[in-house]
Amino acid sequence: MKEWLDTEIDAFQQKRIYSPVQYSYRDGSKARVVVNELPSNAILGLDKDGNPTASSVVLPGAIKPNIKCVEEAIAYMRSNGPSIRLRTARFKYNLNSLEAWREASERPLCPGHVLQLYREGSEGRLTVPQGLNFPHTVNTSSAVRNVLFADQDLWDYDLSNAHYTILEYLCQREGLKTPCISHYNENKEEVRASLSDKYGIKSSALKTYLISWIYGSKDSPNGWNSMASKWGVSKLEEMHRDTLLRGLYREVVEGRRTIVKRLREGGKRIQNVLGKSRESGAPKNDLMFEMYGYEAWIMQILNEAVGDRMISMIYDGWVGKRMETRYLEGLVKIHTGIEIKIRGQKFESADFDLLR
Repeated sequence: MKEWLDTEIDAFQQKRIYSPVQYSYRDGSKARVVVNELPSNAILGLDKDGNPTASSVVLPGAIKPNIKCVEEAIAYMRSNGPSIRLRTARFKYNLNSLEAWREASERPLCPGHVLQLYREGSEGRLTVPQGLNFPHTVNTSSAVRNVLFADQDLWDYDLSNAHYTILEYLCQREGLKTPCISHYNENKEEVRASLSDKYGIKSSALKTYLISWIYGSKDSPNGWNSMASKWGVSKLEEMHRDTLLRGLYREVVEGRRTIVKRLREGGKRIQNVLGKSRESGAPKNDLMFEMYGYEAWIMQILNEAVGDRMISMIYDGWVGKRMETRYLEGLVKIHTGIEIKIRGQKFESADFDLLR
């Protein structure tokens, strides 16, 4: 297999023709903007609404993926196909993603690298600009990112349980007692594992479901619940009667009501912790506006502390050189008052079977 892979990669290299495609994206008016120079900072100067960007984040204008590993992964996938027929869609998605990264690295602006751009959202969160004609780490699967950053002495960091941690802080600031949220935050792995065993639901799916409550999803055990078609109404009825889950949901709803009420005290136009403002809307959207502001603030603090050791940002996480996480957690606590945990895992040699 190794001999075959080497032959395939040599063939790729020999017939490589550098792509003539220019990097581009769409601006606020939907006009296409061509990037002719490598930016000194990946953050665009105007936010989603066309206002000057408020973010202090500085990130490199291009990143260097492990192209040799990318080509090995492409060759391996083409040779072996999907692991099972049911995973064909995932296989195609990851293969297309890898090929897009390889093609982008062959463009003349920065050969061997891929341009990196971010647009500040209405709430201050850094997102993917519209209409990119090249891949971005934010919407690249974790399996593909493991290939991109393999064997480069880089680490994958993220804010652990950020949504519920920020929510708990905001509830405490309003004087609310949230024993169920606190219990979940202090024992999230154990709670998810226990509920996963009890209801036969993957822990990752359960995590997503619980986060969705913060942003307006219901726990009602009926067809209106977004998970009814996946889990069935009878299972949702069981979960609806669960003491911890019921208590957690009630605290989320009460927290959202109280936090949003305070946000709206100044009138119809609300402002979050970053000073970003907009017209008030649905309670779930107003809470998201506030919480994403805090998340973005935390990431700004971390970016300033980490400096050029931060390579790329993925919402509430980043890729970069190794850092002392306890030091970073302490900085966040000093600046914001939020006690948040930061998890880090090194990108080791990529497992290509995870792509299939």
